[in-house]
Amino acid sequence: MIATGITDYIKGFPVSTSKSLDLLAGWYHFSEIIAKYPNPKRSRVPVNPEDPALIQFTGGTTGIPKGAVLTHANVWRVQSRSRWGNPTITLTPHEKTQCHGHNALLPCIRNLVVMNWAVFSCATQIQVPASI
Repeated sequence: MIATGITDYIKGFPVSTSKSLDLLAGWYHFSEIIAKYPNPKRSRVPVNPEDPALIQFTGGTTGIPKGAVLTHANVWRVQSRSRWGNPTITLTPHEKTQCHGHNALLPCIRNLVVMNWAVFSCATQIQVPASI
């Protein structure tokens, strides 16, 4: 596990350490890991569209909790949806762009289409309760 202090990246505050955070054995401090590997060059990792990108926890249609694995292709669809609407979305300033989401949608769709699209497009999210 990796941890850091909330004030580590705020100017004027001292940077915490593993010792000051009293981390348990097996835990590492983020700043100490970064300092240990100063080479900023990142290795290129091949990623295929069918490779897992994230696990979205959901009750699905059964209500039984489970982790749904979303692929890079699933996440890429957010960008493709944004490009699909690009000819018209640029006509609306970011501060007026809105994304309406219905809470009854399946969590995976809500994550990808509503939340991530809104973040990607700098839009305001409006979540509508399921009872409306």
